[in-house]
Amino acid sequence: MVDGYDVSTAPVEKRLQIIQALNRRKEARQEARRDQELRDMRADITTDPSYDFCCELLRKHEKMLTQVEGIYFLYKFKRNQWRATQPEGSDLTDEAYRKAENLPVYSKKELSTWKRSLTVDSRYMPRDCDSRPYPNNRWTIEEKKAFVDHVDREEFWIETETARLAEFWKVELKQPLPSHREIQRILTLRRTKRLDEDQQFIFDHCPEGSIEMRLLRLQQELDAAHLAIGAGGDRAEDLFNLDSTAEDQLQKEARKDTAAAVMVLKGKIRGEAVNVDGLGVLGKRFNGSGTSKLGRVIKPSKRLKG
Repeated sequence: MVDGYDVSTAPVEKRLQIIQALNRRKEARQEARRDQELRDMRADITTDPSYDFCCELLRKHEKMLTQVEGIYFLYKFKRNQWRATQPEGSDLTDEAYRKAENLPVYSKKELSTWKRSLTVDSRYMPRDCDSRPYPNNRWTIEEKKAFVDHVDREEFWIETETARLAEFWKVELKQPLPSHREIQRILTLRRTKRLDEDQQFIFDHCPEGSIEMRLLRLQQELDAAHLAIGAGGDRAEDLFNLDSTAEDQLQKEARKDTAAAVMVLKGKIRGEAVNVDGLGVLGKRFNGSGTSKLGRVIKPSKRLKG
């Protein structure tokens, strides 16, 4: 029996044709069901009172390299630039892009931890995505990877540049790097006046000046990406029709993956200890007592008493 049909009496060749046709029909129905679920979800989101506010916040954050949305916007822009250079029929997935561009490879343990967490705490990533209405205000694993890529790359650059400049002042100029106070005075002065030759030299050869100029170049790169998208028309942001579909699935997975983290967070807010495996409340954390999911009394621990 295949999808309710008895094909056992048909010739082998005919039987295979019937099975293939029925499987195609089944896949088409499943695809149509998934598309309908996405349309229903988008309809629910667009009727949310916070939708307009979130859209405005997204447009603002996507233009700022200090925001996750801006970092991810530039990540997707570069990925689509790479896709445009690939021969027809090539693998255009995010995994293929990361491999081709030699982006960091993260361990299964790291990815698993990030998926189950609301944020990447070790990189000081914001906890929630405020530019998407609930329940899609969870960062996706792709956004987390793009953010970690950026933070780690910039921290490595700062360490390397700081070491280079220290060596420059010590070896070539044979004098110590100007004091932090002197550098801050020059940075403040630069905002209102033109620096003299000595001050400009210090600015050009101090870590703070190098970081300021690098941030400016990165922001210009993001601005150029927005100009390119704006000049390309409505479909320019997702030329290959891959990003929006993938992001819907990524957001769905993010909601599922972070369900335990959300419950733990709510438990902390209410002062409750949470059993992550069973997603059940174990007891009151503020006094260490309460009733477990199975109805057993939990005695206060000595550590939590008084």
